[in-house]
Amino acid sequence: MVVDISRISMLELQVLWHLFIQDSHGYALIQDLSKHRSSPLTPGTLYPLLGRFEKQGLIVVKEKGMRDKKIFTITDEGKKLLDKLAHEFIETFDGIYTKYNCNVCTHFLHDKERLGIMNVMRK
Repeated sequence: MVVDISRISMLELQVLWHLFIQDSHGYALIQDLSKHRSSPLTPGTLYPLLGRFEKQGLIVVKEKGMRDKKIFTITDEGKKLLDKLAHEFIETFDGIYTKYNCNVCTHFLHDKERLGIMNVMRK
């Protein structure tokens, strides 16, 4: 299924990224992603998104965990979309990340590992 990347939200990008890093069930996604948001993520927001991603073939249920919790994993199609989204994200936000002096973000800008990653990505 073709996904219009212009309609993908930051939350959707975060979910794909998280599932690329590790397979997860919905509750764990809510807990982990809520740490990086100004407002907590709710089941009413996440589960319809997971259902839509599943219908689009971007994720699949890998297995059922304890208490029949669905463990989601990203598919090859999901990874392809994540590649496109990451490229667009970096093209859009690289200048903000490297040139804008955000008082709240300074711990990111001085993180040598992150700066090393950014330098590798630029080459």
